[in-house]
Amino acid sequence: MIDRPEDRARPRRRRARLCGWLVLGCASWAGAQEPEAAAPSLETLEARAAENPEDAGSLRALVRAYLAAGRSGDALAGATRLLGLGGDAPEDRLLLARASLAEADRLIGEGERGAYVRALLADVEQSARLAGADAALAVEARVLLAHAQYRQGAAGAARETLGDVLAEAPDQADALALRGYLTLVGERPEDAVEDLQRAARLAPERVDVRVHWAMALARRSAAAAADVFVALVQEGRADERLAGDVYRTLAVDPAAAERVLRAVQAARPDDAEACFWLGRALADGGRHAEAIAAYDRSLALLPDDATVLAFRGAARGRANDFSGLVDDLLLVVRADVPERAWAVHRLQSDSAWFAQQGDWQTVARIGQVLIETDPDDPDVHGNLGLALMRLDRLDEADAVFRAAAELFPESIRLSNDHGLLLEGAGRYQEAEERFTRAADLGSLDGAENLAVLCLRQGDVAAARQRFEAVLGQDPARVRSVAGYARILLADTFDSR
Repeated sequence: MIDRPEDRARPRRRRARLCGWLVLGCASWAGAQEPEAAAPSLETLEARAAENPEDAGSLRALVRAYLAAGRSGDALAGATRLLGLGGDAPEDRLLLARASLAEADRLIGEGERGAYVRALLADVEQSARLAGADAALAVEARVLLAHAQYRQGAAGAARETLGDVLAEAPDQADALALRGYLTLVGERPEDAVEDLQRAARLAPERVDVRVHWAMALARRSAAAAADVFVALVQEGRADERLAGDVYRTLAVDPAAAERVLRAVQAARPDDAEACFWLGRALADGGRHAEAIAAYDRSLALLPDDATVLAFRGAARGRANDFSGLVDDLLLVVRADVPERAWAVHRLQSDSAWFAQQGDWQTVARIGQVLIETDPDDPDVHGNLGLALMRLDRLDEADAVFRAAAELFPESIRLSNDHGLLLEGAGRYQEAEERFTRAADLGSLDGAENLAVLCLRQGDVAAARQRFEAVLGQDPARVRSVAGYARILLADTFDSR
């Protein structure tokens, strides 16, 4: 029996930083900075801009507020309009580059990689170069340029740009953070520690940078990485993505992952994600009963989450709760999640195991769900028909086999199993038709079943001929040897 779902990134609304949000986090202008306490509210700024649509200052403040609020589309629209109001001021060009980058990152995070994203990144590069003509804005403009270069696939050019920035401004936190990230996802991630550590110390409020730093540290020491995560929790900076970051970073050390995830769960007791990732860490450490409890808590907070059900089912299977495993996986196969394919495969293999145990009720239960969700697999139909036959639900089994024969006329197994059902019900002529069909498809089982049926009906000559044909192809077939010997013994006694 397979032990667990495939290891894959959790397909959730709350994605891990390393799988997308990380890229956004390297730009403080994309929303990482908190607004000043005395700053006007977004609603106030919108009202001011509406009252004075030609006031570039009001619109400029509104664009910055949109960026801080993560409303990249509104920020881009406002920055584009701003250029029309204020000419081509370097400050407004820089604001347009920020807004274009934020919108491109939003689309990239949603899986977009088309022409519009490429156009946005080209706009970032163009606006950053124009803004860089102003000496006061040159450093920030070049950092934006490096972001655009990296997202366009030119990591080498981005590194060169960042190197120039850091030669001039060695404590530029955004440049350090981006260069550290490029190193983290490159060939030598352990070399990212120095840049990310410096960036984290310069901008301790940047959760994304400290998460990257922990990821780099984990290459050297899981305990050191765990300490960085724990510090974030203790400072009240644990967000909805932190638990996933922790697990992916520390999965190689379940004990370290558990330590941090328990801290995250304590800080965020109603966070279903934190409970889920804690369950993963506990299961990795072989503590399946505790993992199941963590998954239970996650499901209590987020009922019917198919991904959690898949992992809880795997944990139940490893804890020998096979009934619970089936309960969970039957729900998973009805859901559109990446673990669905694994759940189907697991249920198919488990169906064979339950059949060996004689638990035909569970085999039938599995088959009835799989036949709805995977109707193109002839074995699913065959397993259900066989289970119903063993449960003496013969009419239902007959209906399953007849429907399957229409869908899979070339299936040897379905023809043979249906023939066995019909033979057991005394419907010999129909059974003969099914066995003949299997034999015509090249099945020795079908030919042997046909010989046994002939013998049962008293047609010894036909049985002899068919047994001889089977043994001519496979002399070691025990059932045919026994049937043929029975005929020979009968002939011997008759001759006496």
